[in-house]
Amino acid sequence: MNDDASTYELPDYIMSRIQPMIEISFPPREEELKILKYNIPFADQYLLGQTLDLLQKAHQSDLDCSTRDGIHILRYSMKRLAGNSALAKDQVWREAVERVIGSSPEQITGLAQKQRKKTKEKKFSDFSEFFMDPDFFRHDPNHEHFGDIEQDEHDDEDGDEPIAGG
Repeated sequence: MNDDASTYELPDYIMSRIQPMIEISFPPREEELKILKYNIPFADQYLLGQTLDLLQKAHQSDLDCSTRDGIHILRYSMKRLAGNSALAKDQVWREAVERVIGSSPEQITGLAQKQRKKTKEKKFSDFSEFFMDPDFFRHDPNHEHFGDIEQDEHDDEDGDEPIAGG
């Protein structure tokens, strides 16, 4: 940037508003299958199906599993099977999921089910409630619910202001 004294860096709160945001969703099942097959054309059909099912469950529940994770799971599985063909495909696939994602397939499926249950139980008025406790925003003067805090226990029930010094 220009080091001239007449130029200044824009503050972060302004930079965050002028930078473009492009949201890219996960691909549908058919496209994700094409991506996996393109990157690993020699992948076993069983492993491919297992990986695709896992990724689709994760995408539907907004869990952090990308198509790239699926590619890594398949590559890891195929390398393990090439090194020792006596291993069971399911066992190798589970190991690959744990190594790549850090959780077992059962844990990911469980998280996905919990996430779906949460979103079905509660309808969110805005995304802030999805990520944070709504009471958090009641202390923010810029939020629409500012000041919606229940009356303090020490206040009179009739709503009168407490007498100062008394």
